Amino acid sequence: MADNFPFPIPKGWFALMAEDELAPGQVARVEALGKEFVVFRTESGTPSVVDPYCPHLGAHLGVGGTVSGETLVCPFHGWRFDSEGRCTEVPYAKRIPPKAQITHYETRLVNGWIFVWHDPAGSSPNYEIPAVPGFEDAAWCPPVRHEWTIGAQFQELFENICDPAHFLYVHQTSTFPESKVTFAGATARSLNHATMPTRKGEIEGTIDAYTIGPGFGYVLYDIVTDMLQITSSLPLDDHRTMIRHEFRVREGDRVGPALIRQICMQMGQDIPIWENKTYHAAPVLCDGDGPIAGGRKWMAQFYNDQ
Repeated sequence: MADNFPFPIPKGWFALMAEDELAPGQVARVEALGKEFVVFRTESGTPSVVDPYCPHLGAHLGVGGTVSGETLVCPFHGWRFDSEGRCTEVPYAKRIPPKAQITHYETRLVNGWIFVWHDPAGSSPNYEIPAVPGFEDAAWCPPVRHEWTIGAQFQELFENICDPAHFLYVHQTSTFPESKVTFAGATARSLNHATMPTRKGEIEGTIDAYTIGPGFGYVLYDIVTDMLQITSSLPLDDHRTMIRHEFRVREGDRVGPALIRQICMQMGQDIPIWENKTYHAAPVLCDGDGPIAGGRKWMAQFYNDQ
């Protein structure tokens, strides 16, 4: 990506990892959003995201730190911190120092992912991640995940849903997809009537995609079969974004795996465009373009200086 992208990492909810990647009682260190975090789950399963260093003498809580009951235990002197970052015990002291606190970030466990609220200005969350329709359906097969690290900011990736014309030229689709994009609060919705190629020919149906803030989305597919896609968009720093797609299909479904292959192929076609384009603050648009301006107006709410 060219070095002229004018916006910082946006504020919002971001998924640091999947629930099944961190079992209760485990601790992990995660680098994302331009900084480092320690993520842990108490023995009851409660997730917590905190700054990595103990306020005592600076030990890294993600290197040798352990979970005991509902607390994170520092590997250096055994100080214990609860899921809100409060020190609950200093094993060799009579009093807990008043400033014995590690910075804790708002954390959620939703739709099988551990989310952290990111806002450099320190504001509280102004929207929530909704439960994905059908996520709890026991008929889904175990999820299949694919991951890409892309040299571009999320807004460049997001603008794809406002740009149906690119499907014809980047993805070589046979038709110009019918797409309706709407914006409401922290949600952008793209309802598409699409034709998808498979090994048995083209099939028609709908793709209903929801983007919830800059870090999370889900897609409901109804193309001969039904399929669920969950997407995590995690800025690693000012120039890189990690995209993770999680797909759920039905037992015995042969169309779903074909769709997954197609989606992943299209990601591979998009990435060179994203990583080598420049950002035009005032692009020259035509009457056949999608709602690029509307998408940028929607994204502006996630930047503190806009």
